[in-house]
Formats: sequence, structure tokens, C-alpha cells
Amino acid sequence: MKDKKPKKLKVVSKINKRLKKQRVERRVTEIIKIADKKNIFLEIFKTLLDDKDLDWREYQELFAVIKLLQVKMYLKLFEIDEPEVVDLIKTTLDKYKKITKQISKNTNWEAMIADEHFLKGQDLYLFKNDDTYHMIASIFAMPFKIFEHDQYYYDLGYFLSMYITLEVFVNKYNIPKNYEIYLAKLDVQLRMIRTFSNIAPKTFNISIKALNKWFDKVEKKEEIFKTKKKGEQK
Repeated sequence: MKDKKPKKLKVVSKINKRLKKQRVERRVTEIIKIADKKNIFLEIFKTLLDDKDLDWREYQELFAVIKLLQVKMYLKLFEIDEPEVVDLIKTTLDKYKKITKQISKNTNWEAMIADEHFLKGQDLYLFKNDDTYHMIASIFAMPFKIFEHDQYYYDLGYFLSMYITLEVFVNKYNIPKNYEIYLAKLDVQLRMIRTFSNIAPKTFNISIKALNKWFDKVEKKEEIFKTKKKGEQK
């Protein structure tokens, strides 16, 4: 059968080529490349669609928007604001307004978790991503609104997106100076697993194993896991 997995986005390849021309750090282009070609978030999204007998091919635009939002967030965290790249992302996202217009307010888990761990979410650069998490989670949940407990899918999309981001951008080998950031990451992981088990009690462990395996592969690319010299705070 053709199209066994979502196609790569040409616009993301263009973004990476532009970044390479600007001689941006390799760790930046590597994480963008992974987001495009080996995106574990979208693989899990596809698995959940399959579990509900939903044809993922009908949701190709959702895959595209999620991928673009992830790339946009990663570039922000790496402090990359190359005008041509920023404009390219904005122009492309504008083409999907029919999707983004459907997004409505929902739980700001990032702020709640930051408060619980005595983190000032607005002061830490790793905790300034609610807008993106919210959009990604809302899009992630769209196909499942016809099912019971659709809020679980929003929550899972949020926790999964937040956990992947924290795991990639918080050094896996050294607990940050503010250890509460590390504990917050573990908190997000626990919430993600609990929500996942509510959605797919018989198969969630398979996706969790796939996620851990993905992290192991990414971990080998040491440049990606180097924390910014500025540390946790900006």
C-alpha cells in the first residue's frame, strides 16, 4: 500500500537548507531534520488514529501543521530568528487557517506545572511555550472529538509535546541548577503516561517503548543535547 507514513514537508527541507547557508549550529539543523523525517510525536498520533480505525491519510493537513508548529518552537528555543525562515513558516501556516481557526481555549498545563514546581513560567525560556503546546494539542485532538473522553487526547497531545521538548532541551546527563525543572519534566512524563493509559490501556506501553527508543537514538547525536550556555534561564 502506498503512503505508509506521512510525507516529508518540502517547506521544512527549505528551512533547513536556508539555516545551513546561514551556518547555523548543526544541532539546530539536526533537530529540524528529525522533526521532519523521524517525528515520534506524529508516529504516535498515527498509531492512535489507527487504533480508532481512522484513516490517517485523511488528516495529512493536521500532520503538516503540527510539524510546522514544532519547527517554529524549536527555532525559538534555539533563538533562531532568520527573517526569511520566519516568513516562510508564517506564510505556510497561513495556508492552514481553516484548521487553526478551529482551536479554542483549553487547559494551560504548562503554567499549572510550573506553579506546582515553584517555577516562574514567564521567566524560564523552557516554560514559555503554552501557545504552541495548546495549538498542537488541540489539532492532535481534532479527529477524536467524535469519541468519548476526547479531552484525554488534548491532554495527551499537550503532555507528549511538552515532554519531548523538555527531554530534548534539558541536559539528560546533568540535572539543571534549578532541580525543579528536572522534577517538572518527570511530572510531565508521569501525567503523559497516565493519560496515555486511559486512552489506550492495552497498547500504550508499546508507544512509550517506541518513545524511549527514539530518545535513545536522538541521544547519540550529542550536539542536540548540549544545553545553551545561558543555562535554564534567559
